Amino acid sequence: MGIDMSSAFDTIKRSVILELLADAGCCEDDIRLARYLLSNTKLRIKINNTISLEFETSKGSFQGDAASGAFFTLYFAGALYHFRAVVITIRPNPPFNPETLMPIEWEYADDGDFADEDEETLKEMLPICKEILEEWNLFVNEDKTEHVHFYIANKDEVDAKGEPVKNREPWRNTISLGSKLCSKADISRRCILAYVAFEKYSKQQGLVCSLQCNSTFRESS
Repeated sequence: MGIDMSSAFDTIKRSVILELLADAGCCEDDIRLARYLLSNTKLRIKINNTISLEFETSKGSFQGDAASGAFFTLYFAGALYHFRAVVITIRPNPPFNPETLMPIEWEYADDGDFADEDEETLKEMLPICKEILEEWNLFVNEDKTEHVHFYIANKDEVDAKGEPVKNREPWRNTISLGSKLCSKADISRRCILAYVAFEKYSKQQGLVCSLQCNSTFRESS
């Protein structure tokens, strides 16, 4: 189950960031520096070619600098600690499989993925996750939440068209962090993208050469 959050970087509470930094053991100088970086921030909105006047913001962490990612990771970790404590009756905490010691949860930026051998457990977790994260001012977009079933099909398994499913399971074309989960499918996809880009570049270069040739021909004439 992969959750998606709406404008996550823009909704986090700055006061909570400072509290989490203190809980993490940061010294007063570190907290003072973080407070300075988060204070007196202003935004302007651009719609088409129109730019608004500046206005101050009191929530969120700006994206694009070195600090925003670290601030959000800390904030999201705090929310997940809260969530894990609530679902401890149905999920191990910390989130590792007790038998294989493999992680059953992983995050990157504002994307969170939860794995389980039982889909019903994940479905039970989703409304709890949404409620807990809302307490942290993080809002899960259920319409963009994905459920992916990882499995290896049997040799005799066929799809609706009667074609073999083995080595063509749907999860192989699922994209995570810009890459397909199946290495072979991802390499094929990247080869196609590279070919399309090269063809586009070749046509542009051909047009430039044609214009240059026509210009030279006119000058010589």
